[in-house]
Amino acid sequence: MLGRLTRSADFQALRRGPKIEGQFGRMRAVARARGATSPYALRIGLIVPGKLGNSPQRNRIKRRLREGVRRARASGGFRLERLSRMEGATGADIGIFASRAVLTMNFDMLARELEGALEALMRKLDRPPI
Repeated sequence: MLGRLTRSADFQALRRGPKIEGQFGRMRAVARARGATSPYALRIGLIVPGKLGNSPQRNRIKRRLREGVRRARASGGFRLERLSRMEGATGADIGIFASRAVLTMNFDMLARELEGALEALMRKLDRPPI
């Protein structure tokens, strides 16, 4: 089961993580250190700014992103094998910064994009800092 990012501090922490660009927008992630109190290995936050439209459009973008995440997860995406090898990490927080293109994307294409972006992001998290 996936958790949700809810606190402002969790979203602020995403600023220091690596990012991946895609048609859906941007995705950023940070590895959580040991001692984090979340029962979920993976927590996801959706960021849909007001400039993307009025509230019905923003809500539709969020619903489509949630469904894309569900489909990507059902097809075998969102695995954390890489993260479990990282020393001191117990999970990851992921932020998806949406773009307007999400409104017109096919769900299967959205799920593939999210899955591919997450895979690339986990590879970036796996690299030791220079």
